[in-house]
Amino acid sequence: MGAYYLQFYNNGEVRFMDALEPNPNVTGYRGVIYVKNGNFYIDKAAPVYTSGKNLDIHKYFLKVDGDSLLLREDNSFFRQSEYILLVYKKSGKIPENWKKYKADW
Repeated sequence: MGAYYLQFYNNGEVRFMDALEPNPNVTGYRGVIYVKNGNFYIDKAAPVYTSGKNLDIHKYFLKVDGDSLLLREDNSFFRQSEYILLVYKKSGKIPENWKKYKADW
């Protein structure tokens, strides 16, 4: 299952969503954005596909390209020359009523 939307919070948290549901207790994977060696990265916690019970950390290198965010997954299961690239387009301002939900992960 892919994530189709990203929501960034002021405290550095990120939510990956596959539905436009404002309540983070209902939908979305949790993550954090950070800077390391002058580059932006996102770490996302998601269930392990084989069990669905444990969490795995997916690491992404983040690049801003105009109105797009490019997330290159840093996955040790693939060879160095193979990457998964996710492209997100800027969709606009988060609705005001979504701001009542806090990122507390």
